[in-house]
Amino acid sequence: MRLPAQEVAELFRRCPRAAGEYLLTIDLEQQRVADGDGFSASFAIERYRREMLLSGLDEIGRTLQVEDRIADFERGGLDPPPTVPPSAFRAPRFSEGEG
Repeated sequence: MRLPAQEVAELFRRCPRAAGEYLLTIDLEQQRVADGDGFSASFAIERYRREMLLSGLDEIGRTLQVEDRIADFERGGLDPPPTVPPSAFRAPRFSEGEG
């Protein structure tokens, strides 16, 4: 997750003022971080990472979700991706005086 530098500076400024614990709430669904004293900011996070965190998975867990598809691919059970034959490509045409 990434917060703008000014928001991070504000969090560090607030932290020593807190009596005892300083609690932050991180809302992954809304992509917001807030404390109980009026601070609130949105943050950026890669969609893939956000979905992994929300589903409680790591890289291995995500891979295991598609284990059947991986096994099909390894056995040759999936159709290969479509290809474009070389004859479909044409050399560029230039007008006189170009190129």
